[in-house]
Amino acid sequence: MKPFFLGRSIPRPPPTGSESPRASLRAGCLAAASLVAAFLASQAEAQEPFDENLVLSPEVTIVRGARVQGPGGAYLDELRAGVRRIHSAIARCGEVHPAEGIVALSFRLRRGRPAPASQIEITGGTDELRRCLRRAARRIRVQGGSYGGPARYEYVLRFRRAGE
Repeated sequence: MKPFFLGRSIPRPPPTGSESPRASLRAGCLAAASLVAAFLASQAEAQEPFDENLVLSPEVTIVRGARVQGPGGAYLDELRAGVRRIHSAIARCGEVHPAEGIVALSFRLRRGRPAPASQIEITGGTDELRRCLRRAARRIRVQGGSYGGPARYEYVLRFRRAGE
């Protein structure tokens, strides 16, 4: 039976007649270490922002967009195009439901198909603003879906009242 680590089984090299149990254990440990290194590298890059300080309207600015969780990802051009489709809806939410402060909009992309935003989470803002943003976020479509597994993205939005 193969050892199980971080949701993946660790491949063992095929045994050779002259290989000692200690050498086999060492090879398994090296394989586990490479999996851990790959996992940590994917998590380190997960926090890198890709959209920053993008003004949608006088009331709404995207402070940053970033992949915040998950082993997968999406091609940035396709992700940006998917979110760009709802820029006007987000700006309208800020106009119709005036608010001040920071709101975080996060969504998960599913693997292998055009991905609707699922498991949408919104923190901050008024109830009406959150409902409006949720309706807008449901329209996000990323044509390539995500690769390498699911991924969660977060957009941090700054809302200001008109004229301030």
